[in-house]
Amino acid sequence: MSKTLLSILVLAAGWTIAGPAAPAGPAGTTPGTETAAPPAAAPVDRVQLRGQIEQFQAVIENALRRDVRSTVLSAPRGAYLEDYGAVFSTEASLYRIRPLTPFSSSPYSPQELDQAYQAALDRVERLKQDLRQAVAEHGSLLGQLKPSHTLAVIVHLYNGVADPGRPYPSQLIVKAGAGSVIDYRDGKITMEELVDRVRISQF
Repeated sequence: MSKTLLSILVLAAGWTIAGPAAPAGPAGTTPGTETAAPPAAAPVDRVQLRGQIEQFQAVIENALRRDVRSTVLSAPRGAYLEDYGAVFSTEASLYRIRPLTPFSSSPYSPQELDQAYQAALDRVERLKQDLRQAVAEHGSLLGQLKPSHTLAVIVHLYNGVADPGRPYPSQLIVKAGAGSVIDYRDGKITMEELVDRVRISQF
């Protein structure tokens, strides 16, 4: 048998002179060095999450009602946004001033307006703290959220007397990373650390 024919037969059989040819691995990898793909994250159980959202709606409403001078204008409603997390929205009035009626129709005095305005700003600050604490203490109710998710609460504020000279926020937005809530639940951070990670903005 000629050397050329022998070489063809060896290659066809998958052998080299030194032994069997190494099996081909995935493109761009060296045989024997492949790593296993990470396990896929469990999908969100939307049935369970719906119940968890309803529970957290009550948490928000309780935070809004801690100040008896505050009024909840619409019950908190929550929604799940895929790839983002859980978002809750509600409306509240923190502004208190005497109503103008046929029996009390005199215009507001500057002192009345100043007092009502300052009292409303004080309630805004208290509400910020109440919501921050509520999110930190009860965020773990939303157990279906993933570490990459965000928990957000939006409170639309009613302004009793619109006055450019007395700026007043129209919204409070409270946000926390679900990963921080999970870290607290797993004992990796303290409640104080979790509270510090809850962010509040207004406009």
